[in-house]
Amino acid sequence: MNQNIKKFLTEWSEVLYRCGFVLMLCMSCAGLLFQIIRGYHNMENAWSFDIGMDVIALGVSVIIFYSCGRAKGYDFGQTGSFSMFAVLVISNSFGLFLDECCWIVQGIPEFALANRIANALLYANNYTKMCLFWQYAGKALHMRIKVINVTKTFLVYLYPVSLVLSLSNLFVPLFFSVDDGGVYQRGTFFLLSMIFPAIILPPLLAGIITADSGPKEKMIIGSFVLLPVATEVVSVLHFGVSTQQAASLLSIVLIYCVIVSEYDKKMKATQTELNMAAQIQAGMMPHTFPPFPEREEFDIFASMEPAKDVGGDFYDFFMIDEDHLCVVMADVSGKGIPASLFMMASKIILQSCAMLGRSPAEILNKTNQAICSNNPKRMFITVWLGILELSTGKMTASNAGHEYPALMHPGGKFEKFKDKHGFVVGGSIRSRYTEYEIQLQPGTKLFVYTDGVPEAANEKGEMFGMERMLTALNIRPDDEPKAVLHHVRQSVRDFVMDAEQFDDLTMLCLEYKGRQKTD
Repeated sequence: MNQNIKKFLTEWSEVLYRCGFVLMLCMSCAGLLFQIIRGYHNMENAWSFDIGMDVIALGVSVIIFYSCGRAKGYDFGQTGSFSMFAVLVISNSFGLFLDECCWIVQGIPEFALANRIANALLYANNYTKMCLFWQYAGKALHMRIKVINVTKTFLVYLYPVSLVLSLSNLFVPLFFSVDDGGVYQRGTFFLLSMIFPAIILPPLLAGIITADSGPKEKMIIGSFVLLPVATEVVSVLHFGVSTQQAASLLSIVLIYCVIVSEYDKKMKATQTELNMAAQIQAGMMPHTFPPFPEREEFDIFASMEPAKDVGGDFYDFFMIDEDHLCVVMADVSGKGIPASLFMMASKIILQSCAMLGRSPAEILNKTNQAICSNNPKRMFITVWLGILELSTGKMTASNAGHEYPALMHPGGKFEKFKDKHGFVVGGSIRSRYTEYEIQLQPGTKLFVYTDGVPEAANEKGEMFGMERMLTALNIRPDDEPKAVLHHVRQSVRDFVMDAEQFDDLTMLCLEYKGRQKTD
């Protein structure tokens, strides 16, 4: 289910990105076409300058949005502040397009209605853009809760009223009017249109100044407020110069540069930490094969490929004494660093209990009690644990909510072994585990794995499944354990192709050879 949800979000994230990009590209092309059609005849120099600025800014916006969507590591569906930034870019582009349309139809009687509609939408979009910026700044700068609540209160009451007043200019000339000659003129209540930003800007600036972020981030993000305000003052004093939308774009460019710069720094630091964590995790699991070259009673091989740099799966095997081999296959809930830490703690507890000479059921019971006694995040782990008596081939095993193992008897083929499942370890302190026995003959092979193998999905969403896994195991079932795992891994690769790996792939194969006869 988790894989399907993540796949759904990823697909819709891509769809929304494509729709936004197509919308912005259409606005950019339409704006350029409108300018070509109108030309510069009967147009004041200031107007042509404003239109030219809008056309160039629209082109730059398309490039920024495209870069946002394709930048490595960014995910519109998962990263809250960055997704709000992308929406902010779209909103500002829509304002640029509307501003251009206003100046293109200025002074043309036939387009007086279009002029009125474009200006009404432009006023409404300016208020909307300010609300979007507030949401972006709040997430990006980690503003204090008190400032966020105060600003949200203003927005709840002022934004709908300002929106209605802006759109009412379609019918009543409040902020502006468009005469019969198609010329835009400021209305009697033009200054009323500035009440919304005048009230919202102080708490916004206060939030930026007091935010828990660096001074560089504050200055750059604050420029989105200060630059348009400065150009608005110029516009009020000198009608005909309108560069507020372009000024907002300049701030967006600066913000984008800071985002990428800071993101790269964090990613490099995070990647270094992840690499170290991956090395520590790999060092916690047996990775030298053959692990016991002096032991002829068995052959064993295991592998793990995490979906991320570090994963929650783990395998383990170790000698309890000269005649008993313990084998563990486990899968921790979750992924990444938290799962890795929980995995290492669980592994240590399991091995410590096993080395005390306890049975598999007792090992799981003690491990479950230890984990449940201090598990604030409610994480859990599925475990298959078996202890093989090398002298007799008797394996005693216990299953805590893990996948069914696969077993191959001499001369046969791998088949699913339906053992009895207990509840997951860490799920309930009241859980009690049982165990069962399997008699292994020389040549018997055991295959244990995590759910990342049967649940590996291709681009169509189809899962690899148990049947395909058994087919892969039986390509050459008599091969040594290392080759058996290779067959399964290659079959998974051929099935998944280019689809993203959503879960860790962890496998272990044990072949029991028995005591070698000596003359």
